[in-house]
Amino acid sequence: MTRNAEVATATTDGCLFNGCVTLCVLLLVTVVSARIWAETQPDRDEAKARSDLYADVETGQQRLGRTERVVES
Repeated sequence: MTRNAEVATATTDGCLFNGCVTLCVLLLVTVVSARIWAETQPDRDEAKARSDLYADVETGQQRLGRTERVVES
């Protein structure tokens, strides 16, 4: 009976990329990304509302025949 050389070395080298460490890192990245996305949601909502407001003002001015442009701050 001869032993395959891969069996003896496969158990120690594969833990970093194939085991629990990779799963923990992926879980951590997922949780951090989700938290950042959730924390910045109000800023995205405010930016969209501001953009919609400027577009509505510009449309209203065009309907009234005004040519001035709204200055965004």
